[in-house]
Amino acid sequence: MKPGKNRNLEIVATVSAQRVTPQWTRDFQAAGATYFRINGAFETLANIRTMIESLQKVAGRRAPIWLDIPRNKIRINPDWTRLPFVSGQAIKLVEKDVNFPEFFQPLKRGDIIYAKDSTYRFKVETRGSTWAVLRAEQDGVIRPGMGLHRLGGWDGLPLFSPWDLELIALAREYDVPYLGISYLRHAHEIRDIRRAIGDRAKPIFKIETWHAYEELPQILDQLDMISVDRGDLSSEIGIENIHTALRRIIRAALRRKIKVFLATQFLQNMILNPLPSISEVTSLHEAFEDRIHGIQLSEETAAGRFPLEALGWLTRLFGAWNAAGRR
Repeated sequence: MKPGKNRNLEIVATVSAQRVTPQWTRDFQAAGATYFRINGAFETLANIRTMIESLQKVAGRRAPIWLDIPRNKIRINPDWTRLPFVSGQAIKLVEKDVNFPEFFQPLKRGDIIYAKDSTYRFKVETRGSTWAVLRAEQDGVIRPGMGLHRLGGWDGLPLFSPWDLELIALAREYDVPYLGISYLRHAHEIRDIRRAIGDRAKPIFKIETWHAYEELPQILDQLDMISVDRGDLSSEIGIENIHTALRRIIRAALRRKIKVFLATQFLQNMILNPLPSISEVTSLHEAFEDRIHGIQLSEETAAGRFPLEALGWLTRLFGAWNAAGRR
């Protein structure tokens, strides 16, 4: 399809406890934020409660809050001590270091583990039933909450953690209208997830696992709105396959008239700088040409130095793309 339909772009702006004030909310609304995303993986329950109340104070009881339910993503536990590492370093992980002991079960020597949106890569050197030694292939830092991904993913994990259920209860208490459902793996999970969250909140299922990509037609046949996390998906199917996978997902979804959002690193340069990079501009224009409905900003708005500028550039680039189609 060609540009020029003069349609709107929806923007998911991730918020953080440090930035949710009434003035902040008004500024972000004015800059084009359509949804206010709260990442349930990285905030305390008290902070999330405060954030929801602040957003609702400005935008009303049914403020467009998008609360992400982290579900069963493998992560470094929150009590982990920050660990810098260098290329070639051996790093041993044991059960207490990760949130799900199932992390160790499928591992075998030579397996590749990705982290930090495929920017960290480790190779499994050896492992036991409750531990594994990973060899780093670059310098970096292992931080609390960091996700760990195995090519081919994990399976057999619980549908929800106790933390997920607390977040769902909080969402119900505050009548939060949107729940981001992370780490969907199988089509058969959808019915049970919907039953657990109830009828008031709209689930936005995230396509970001190897299993979900394998079951894509069966999953899409049940949905009307999805989000695709490019970072997590690339870590499970291989970063070299992400572009082709995105095209397949987007086209299959749009054929079914499903609303599509994309996430991860769209304006990464603007976390520290006031301008996007050329590759980010090009990537966004490609996304617009693919006819997606919305873009999610994460660190750019939650922790970056130029959150309003990032929102401004996103709307500016979409406007330029739209204008080009009318010439």
